[in-house]
Amino acid sequence: MIFNTVVGPLARLVGMPDWHIGVMVSAAGLCWMLSSRAWGAAGDRNGHWEMMRKGLIAFVIGFVALCVAAIAGLERVYGPLLLFILLFILRCFLGAVFAVVPVASQALIAQNFAPDKRAGSFAALGAAGAAGMVLGPAIGGALGALSLWYPLLMATVFAMAALLIVLKSELNTKATVGASAPDSLSKLGLTDQRIRWPMFVAFSAMFSVMSAQINTAFYIIDRLHISAEQATGYTGLALTFVGVAIMLSQILVKVLSTRGINLTPNHMIAMGTGIATCGFFGATLVTTMPQICLCYFVCGFGMGFVFPAFGALASLSVATHEVGAAAGTVGAAQAFGMVAGPLVAPIVFAIEPRLPYYMIALMLFVTAIIAMTKLRRAALA
Repeated sequence: MIFNTVVGPLARLVGMPDWHIGVMVSAAGLCWMLSSRAWGAAGDRNGHWEMMRKGLIAFVIGFVALCVAAIAGLERVYGPLLLFILLFILRCFLGAVFAVVPVASQALIAQNFAPDKRAGSFAALGAAGAAGMVLGPAIGGALGALSLWYPLLMATVFAMAALLIVLKSELNTKATVGASAPDSLSKLGLTDQRIRWPMFVAFSAMFSVMSAQINTAFYIIDRLHISAEQATGYTGLALTFVGVAIMLSQILVKVLSTRGINLTPNHMIAMGTGIATCGFFGATLVTTMPQICLCYFVCGFGMGFVFPAFGALASLSVATHEVGAAAGTVGAAQAFGMVAGPLVAPIVFAIEPRLPYYMIALMLFVTAIIAMTKLRRAALA
């Protein structure tokens, strides 16, 4: 999240076209999409914790290289074209190896928690990620106001700290019985009807978030008429509000779960997308930074219910030995949203800066209607 806060202003300062950022993020998402299912199936065979450790080693090496390349670009060691090529290659590598983290995490929860407790457990996991969404933009914005060097250096420290924690930790997990013969990946295809709905929700959620995120800095610059340097802090502030809101809603789900009030995944999807729709539509009306922060908070609070829900849906839809493959397949759909959002949003943004937010609001509204229809059918069954 620190790097995402910096990348927009970095592009403006070095003279990199805005569309380069969208291409980089989309390429990373494509690599994430292509590798998710393989990580999931490998975890089913060999243990998800072991796969996570291997993936994080590769991730940290690549992330340090990414930050070094960005700093060299800031210092004009090479021009914007070479900087783009380096960042593109490194982002692709990072997308491929980081895919193991959400896949392994979701599979481990599915293997260790009862079905009625999974939504709350996924929410707890999401709250931890949301804490990173809070700290990342806050640190990136504060340090970026001094120099873009500082947040990049701090990002490498956090990456290495994450790796050390995982390497020093032990989680006793075993390969899932029946996952290797035959391979669970071959059983669970991309078109498997059991996971079509969680795949759609995962795609819609990530498409919406990435479409908004990729345009946040540019939207703030153009809407508030400020400089790229000022936009670093403002972007960090807006994304911090998102992180706080996501963390609050996911903590709420976990607290309700511990008290015996277990929201079903479809309830969470219907409620979350409905709330987020209001936030994204409201973003089209803003004229001040406090208004942007308020709308982003509403968006984040709604999406905080959605992200744990599709993971829980996927785990409840398949057999025990398929949870890794299911998490990987839904992760691929999520990553496809990460690919499509940054490609489509800048094009739509160029037509009219508010248009991406209208597009997101419409997609989430449709998702909410489908979730409510499924709830109604379940109640009548």
